[in-house]
Amino acid sequence: MPGGVPRRIAEGERIYLQELSLPDAAYLAAAFQAEAEGDGLRLHDVDLRHLEAYVEQAYAYYGYGLWGVYLRGDDQEAHPIGICGVDLVHLPEIGTCHELGYALLPQFRGHGYMAEALRLVIAEAFRRDGDVGAEKIIARIAPDNHRSIRTAIRAGLVQCGTTSRKSHKNGLVNEEMYAIINGNENHMHDS
Repeated sequence: MPGGVPRRIAEGERIYLQELSLPDAAYLAAAFQAEAEGDGLRLHDVDLRHLEAYVEQAYAYYGYGLWGVYLRGDDQEAHPIGICGVDLVHLPEIGTCHELGYALLPQFRGHGYMAEALRLVIAEAFRRDGDVGAEKIIARIAPDNHRSIRTAIRAGLVQCGTTSRKSHKNGLVNEEMYAIINGNENHMHDS
């Protein structure tokens, strides 16, 4: 975030991706925490410390991270409706790769915004002249998170196996793994 001004990453038909500001990170963290407490959701990465670390460190160091998802046409005072981006991770099963992370506030779910955001993130991550330069992008999704699985498939990811990870709250969590390889992103679905 050069000069403290969030950089706009990509624009879609209805949304755009932009680096988060500290106030936007705090807004999202509070909204997601309230949802988690109300619905008993298993959020493992959406907390204020994590988002603030991206705002303060990851953008400057990596040039990418979790970006804010914003509605087009909103004024400059608009809050993000969610987050979407990639992290560089090392998984014992496949080695080092880029992993998608995404979450959308409840009132914006079911309208295709996240599928559009994922397509933008994937396109940006696969750009040869961009900051990310990914060859493969994966997403780990809980098997009972049907909405997230459908969204990943709509964005062009295909199931490629299962994995497990340690969760601070739930111990060992089993997840399905989805992936897209650079050059295969033309298989993204619009429906």
